[in-house]
Amino acid sequence: MKFISYPISGQHLYLKLAVFLTGLAIGVDSSLRQLLIQLILILVILGFEPSLYRLFLNSLKRLLPFFAGYWVFATLFAQDFLTTVFFSIQILYLIAVTVYVLGNVKLKDIAIESKRLRRWKTVNYLFYYLFATIYFIEAFFAEYRNLKQVKGGNLVLAQIRDVLKKVSSLSPEINTSVTDLLSFEREKEIHNYRANYLGIFFLALLVIVHSL
Repeated sequence: MKFISYPISGQHLYLKLAVFLTGLAIGVDSSLRQLLIQLILILVILGFEPSLYRLFLNSLKRLLPFFAGYWVFATLFAQDFLTTVFFSIQILYLIAVTVYVLGNVKLKDIAIESKRLRRWKTVNYLFYYLFATIYFIEAFFAEYRNLKQVKGGNLVLAQIRDVLKKVSSLSPEINTSVTDLLSFEREKEIHNYRANYLGIFFLALLVIVHSL
């Protein structure tokens, strides 16, 4: 969408939280028909930022073994077919909501937009823990991929422990990165009003569709 910069990922943090909480509440309390309509609605909205489709499809690929195992389990234990379909659609819907909220989001934007919330020490600590966890996970997978390229094949437990030790040694650097991130300030505040209007419109549609 050329006339809006980052129409979905550029929406304000508070609006994203509203969409996420509403999406979760609606997802738990929906019929199969409502879930299907809501899922289609989200997928249509994701079309405003096509790169999010790739994230959605990648998430589905990673969950394919789970879906396969679940359907085998449901078949073996003679679970009602509609119940199996409903649960599968519910998972797809929750994945779509998560991609909408977290897809392409920049940590700097979250840090800036959560500044008022982080005035409370407890909230600030939660954000620090969240960002630090993200950095540690990224560091772990980066080291894991590097070692796997060198060693080839699947890594043994001892090698994984080496990866964990190396990542742990990065604690001071990660601490500095998170501290800098939480204190980051833009020279000029950026307001993506059109993206926020789209988010409000989508949130309203989600509620309306659920009430049908």
